[in-house]
Amino acid sequence: MRAVILVVLVALVFRAEARIGDTEEQSVSRYGKVIRREHSEKPPAEVCLFEAGRFRIWASFLNGHVAALQVSTLDPTPFSEDELQVIMKANSGGATWREIEHAEYREFRRSDDGATMSVVKGEALLIESAEWKAAREGMSRF
Repeated sequence: MRAVILVVLVALVFRAEARIGDTEEQSVSRYGKVIRREHSEKPPAEVCLFEAGRFRIWASFLNGHVAALQVSTLDPTPFSEDELQVIMKANSGGATWREIEHAEYREFRRSDDGATMSVVKGEALLIESAEWKAAREGMSRF
């Protein structure tokens, strides 16, 4: 029975998972219609709000692709380890994730340094691509 529940849980999370690199069209296909659209000044980006399953997803687009994602739960239940693993796998880009020790929050970094993921209080996470971090810091290496 536990295996069936895990398969269903992973399938639901997989549908609502956050994905760096998606286009807006792919994001709409994955999460449904855009609930709200905003413009970010620093870095200059289009930001779209989606809700899928038990998640609220803010997707920030640079050059037409998702470069950063802020995902939070709509209920007070924190992300499970299984949910975090599914999200990391979807955003691995073929690399592996390693956890970096922090007292206040959990941070994961991809082995190719292509992205980081920070999990705060278990109910919100931020995934930032290297491109997003460079744009945010005013660098132009991309």
